[in-house]
Amino acid sequence: MAKQEGACVKRANQQYLDHSHAAKIRSAVCEKVEELTGIERNKEVTDKKTKFTETENVYISRVEEVLDADGASLSDDAYFPQLQEAVSAIKIDLEKATRSGGSVNNVAKKWMDQVEQLKEAGKFEVFVEKYDVKLGEDADQNDRLVGDKIRTVTLEIQKKAQAAAFAEMNV
Repeated sequence: MAKQEGACVKRANQQYLDHSHAAKIRSAVCEKVEELTGIERNKEVTDKKTKFTETENVYISRVEEVLDADGASLSDDAYFPQLQEAVSAIKIDLEKATRSGGSVNNVAKKWMDQVEQLKEAGKFEVFVEKYDVKLGEDADQNDRLVGDKIRTVTLEIQKKAQAAAFAEMNV
């Protein structure tokens, strides 16, 4: 991985896609296969939840073996177009994914209060433009994104101020 420029970032992006969007696709395919074939995925059902006892890959392989014994396949016209339709219905918004040091789902109240102060002062849009915050359609998520950016900018300013103060000490 170290021999190719950008390999680490490429690998991180692939890891992100594999564990977010690809998981949604695999789940949708398994649900549709179960619906179309009537072959249920092995699972354990408890009082509170259902846990699958076989991976998506094992389930699809098992279904293919059963269909193959009947001279059929998931790539046949009886299945494949409906599987494509199920996958096509999944919304994958790569713009919404942000890379940051932490989650923007739980932004501290003090930063969210500053978002409200920006709005009240009529400076929300100015801040968004100045710091190039990528907003989406979800207003609550946008507020969290701006709150996270306020935190990032504030901490950066504090670090610079501390470095300047240390430099003035002539130590």
